[in-house]
Amino acid sequence: WPASNRNAGRNEIGMGGRLRFGINGRLHRNTHSGAKETTLDYIKDFAERRGIAEQFGVRSEIELAPASKERQGPPSERQHLHEERAGDLVGPVRRENPRKDLAPNIGGDRQDGWEGGREGSRRVGWSEAMSPASDGEGRAAASDRGGERSGLQPESDKPAPLVPAITRHDRSIEDVAREKAMSVIEQSFDTVESISQHVFRDPAEVAGRLRTAITEKEGNGKIMAKSMAEQPERFGELRGKSGMFGNNKERKEALHYARSISAHIGYVSEAWERRLEEERTSEQWQREKRDVIEVPGLTSRSAEIIAQVEKTPVEKRGQFIAELRSSPEGQTALEEAKQVANALTQRFGNSDPRSFAKELGKRPELAKQAEQIKTTARMVERTRMAELTHDHVLKQQLTRSQGLGLGR
Repeated sequence: WPASNRNAGRNEIGMGGRLRFGINGRLHRNTHSGAKETTLDYIKDFAERRGIAEQFGVRSEIELAPASKERQGPPSERQHLHEERAGDLVGPVRRENPRKDLAPNIGGDRQDGWEGGREGSRRVGWSEAMSPASDGEGRAAASDRGGERSGLQPESDKPAPLVPAITRHDRSIEDVAREKAMSVIEQSFDTVESISQHVFRDPAEVAGRLRTAITEKEGNGKIMAKSMAEQPERFGELRGKSGMFGNNKERKEALHYARSISAHIGYVSEAWERRLEEERTSEQWQREKRDVIEVPGLTSRSAEIIAQVEKTPVEKRGQFIAELRSSPEGQTALEEAKQVANALTQRFGNSDPRSFAKELGKRPELAKQAEQIKTTARMVERTRMAELTHDHVLKQQLTRSQGLGLGR
């Protein structure tokens, strides 16, 4: 059909330069014109219309699909004719991307909405540029750069802990409890070994078997005590002889002392079980309440100040404490000493190193730094005592002055 029918309904410029055109009507006409007439034939027309609309301050709602590589060649003769006619009507067509003023240049390598170079690249739309994904990537990159900068910054001068917390133990609670409760066996079993000499021909071997049987399994003591009283020969060869005419004098004495051993075995067994349960509870509480406490260390400056307190004569420590409380460094040192003293009390039950020196020697994980712990604890303890003495003197002076004022 002729070009006049196809170009019917083009834009008209009314008076005052206002744009009058019916986009909906044009689309309706295009879709009912026939198979040869498609919307793709009017992409250039829509682009020109959008340029005209942008000049008059009207934003087009038509989003153009990016042209394929096959349609990026030289314009056809028909498109060239349309451009000439449009130029005759409204002058030169605006070629700039209308979204260029609305969307900033995101990324250094994007120009006019293109990502990368022109060839082999794709066009980045407004919705993609402003999507939350791209914003999240930007924030992630910024956080990575911030993490790199923070990794270069030196860490704060935090002193190493004086007594580190213990979260893992090489031995179980049962092993530690049995080792501590063994003192009951050592103290009480001497009597059993002494009496066994009057009962068995090999008292040392029998006493060793009895000791092992009591400590290996709970409840064996009562059973062994009953067996020792009724059938002592089951534990070893008895002293004396037994024949047709009964037991001789030595055998009678052995049976008599066997009943004494039975009573002692029952007593030792009960003491062992009671002490073992106490040690289990104590070790469990020690690991849950005390071993997890970390005692902080003193900073180098605070350690120097606390050492000066220890070197100061006792009669002048009160004045020195007052001077420390009036300076920022002194206040910091006294506060650190207070924290160390409180942590030592929670960890060992007392901040005085004389009270927990033996415990430091028994624990292999603390034995290497035992001297350092005791030295720091001694300085902190004397500083705390100097503070308490100074506060007590001030309180007495205040009470005395108030009493004199009331007496007047």
